[in-house]
Amino acid sequence: MPGFNPENYAPVEDRLPLFWEKHPEGRIETELLRASDDFQTVIVIARLFRDGAESPFATGMAEEHQGGRGPNQDCWLENCETSAIGRALANAGWHGSVNGGKAPRPSRQEMDKASRSAQGDGGGQSGSPRSGTITEKQAKFLHVLCDKKSKDPDGTKASIKEKFGVESFNDIPYDGGKALIDKMAAMPDASAASEPEKPAGTFDPCPTCGSTESCDCVPF
Repeated sequence: MPGFNPENYAPVEDRLPLFWEKHPEGRIETELLRASDDFQTVIVIARLFRDGAESPFATGMAEEHQGGRGPNQDCWLENCETSAIGRALANAGWHGSVNGGKAPRPSRQEMDKASRSAQGDGGGQSGSPRSGTITEKQAKFLHVLCDKKSKDPDGTKASIKEKFGVESFNDIPYDGGKALIDKMAAMPDASAASEPEKPAGTFDPCPTCGSTESCDCVPF
């Protein structure tokens, strides 16, 4: 972003002491509201609570995408949480200060994201290929997908490692690994796929006579 100077914006960590000074017994809660199937896009909401309050007095939301340069390459969820907290603090009136004056409403983290987007590096949204291997979070997610989507999770994991010629999911190349994650995330769960549809006119076995067709026993 032309003219962007991070020193002109307060980071979120500079805003937090203002909240704790005002509400030492308050609390900040964050929640993952939504994530894409491949966990590459996340939306987080942050809620601010006054001392002893049950309802929040300010909230803030943020969205981040995995990829690109900077923190979103490996820590997009954590970065999203920080941005959401910063927006909640700004909504409550805590902007922090820079150069002896009140800081602008956007936090340094928000402006950094805007700058990356303006440069075509908006956290995985530019479409350009990425070198290297999949992230640790993606590797863990791939393990979860194997467990959920395959009737033979161990066999599937072994086949994936053989396909990519690696000993660990963490060594899978990024482009091929992400494509595999996207494909597996769209597959039905193995538990759902393993339950064949019952033919029309058939029922669960009658607890009295054992028939799987209509009978004169007590309805079940």
